[in-house]
Amino acid sequence: MEINNNAERKISKPLLAAGILITLAAIAYAIYMITLVPPALKAKSLNNSFFLATAEWVIIIALAAYTMIAAFSPDKLKNLSSVFFLGAFAKAVSLGISIYLKVGITSADLYLFYNDLPIIAAYLLFGIYLSKRNMALIYAVLIFTVSSVFVIQYSSKDFLANIKLIEHYSSGIAEVMISAKAILYTLGVLVLMWVSCIFFPAKAGDKDIIKKSIGWSVILSIVTLGIYAVYWVKSVNDDVAKLEGSEINSSLETAMFFIVPFYAVYWLYTTGRKLAKLSKDADMSALYAIQGLFFLCFFSLALMQSQIHKAIGLNQ
Repeated sequence: MEINNNAERKISKPLLAAGILITLAAIAYAIYMITLVPPALKAKSLNNSFFLATAEWVIIIALAAYTMIAAFSPDKLKNLSSVFFLGAFAKAVSLGISIYLKVGITSADLYLFYNDLPIIAAYLLFGIYLSKRNMALIYAVLIFTVSSVFVIQYSSKDFLANIKLIEHYSSGIAEVMISAKAILYTLGVLVLMWVSCIFFPAKAGDKDIIKKSIGWSVILSIVTLGIYAVYWVKSVNDDVAKLEGSEINSSLETAMFFIVPFYAVYWLYTTGRKLAKLSKDADMSALYAIQGLFFLCFFSLALMQSQIHKAIGLNQ
């Protein structure tokens, strides 16, 4: 993986912040387990869940350590891939056991599904990105960002509610720590992924612009419920950069397109202005922006792709 590493930047402060957050999450998780072990030993109730929790704690420690190392040596970032693959495996096993042990679907079960499945997918995708798969980074950032909003909101409510329990139950400390761990860990991984997206985007290896079927691109974007559209936006970003002969962080641009409110409208307008000049075609940037406001981005992307083809003579 090519890493955009400036010699002047000896320490990556964002990566260091991510490492500190994940380390604090590991400490909170350790306090949680230490609080629960003595009563569990006395009641002889240690089970598979405890050993899974221990495995997850070890993975968090490894992730914190690797992130700290990467903060001082960004080229070591790729070593995180194995940790994320292990994290995905541990989460998948934990989710499988939870499903196996429980009968029926409760609100807690729905939380597990909504929380764990996106995290498993994001871990796998980020691991794949660190193993030199460019598009996987963007999908990982999108999935984890959307999931983390729910996780942090849910865990914050638990955290505040459990603080009140400390006054009445000693076990309230354990509940506070597990909520704190969820918040800190989610924030740490979120920072880590966005830092990777901002500072270490993988670059496309080819220099040629390939003609795309506009019709199929629209159909695939709709059929895949927008999954293909992520690739399409990334592709347009890359193609515009090639036409301009400039370097842009297409990974960051694409992630912001789908996550930051109204950024898509701004992107459609500014990119439309660029393509009008590059293709010597009509300036349809205002139309693109209006279509973006009404969630008709597929039509804008189709027209943009046509202008890209025109700019290099592929629409003839």
